[in-house]
Amino acid sequence: MKKRISRVLQQVGLAHKSETDISALSGGERQRLAVACCLALQAEMIIFDEATSMLDPAGRSGILELARNLWREGTTILWVTQRVEELAESPRVAVMGPGTMLYDGDPRTLFYSSDLPGQLGWEPAPVISIGRLLQAKGWPLRLLPLTEQELEAIL
Repeated sequence: MKKRISRVLQQVGLAHKSETDISALSGGERQRLAVACCLALQAEMIIFDEATSMLDPAGRSGILELARNLWREGTTILWVTQRVEELAESPRVAVMGPGTMLYDGDPRTLFYSSDLPGQLGWEPAPVISIGRLLQAKGWPLRLLPLTEQELEAIL
């Protein structure tokens, strides 16, 4: 088990903190430790429920990168978030309602070809608002931005 713990701490970037008290870890490090616990138990699926909500931009980026890497390595990732930019890279997005799935598809279609965000009262992110202006000018769906980086590349 010690070998496995060392391996997963290395995998999540916490090997150098293996002797550190949990209370001394930052928010991002604590999130990484939670992921390490799942990996040590050899979880096939990890649920990230608002995992970046209390983190600074660097911590948010680190947790997203960790989840991406785990997904690429074959771990099923369920990412629960209210941040559009965190959905942008996902190949599949599900929107849940009381006892039902309201949407299951790609994020670009959700925000540009569906009325669901408006029906749910979601305030569009500035990037989506600009993308809708481009859409009204005839831009194809595949080119409409979901992130600030995509919008910046267009401009």
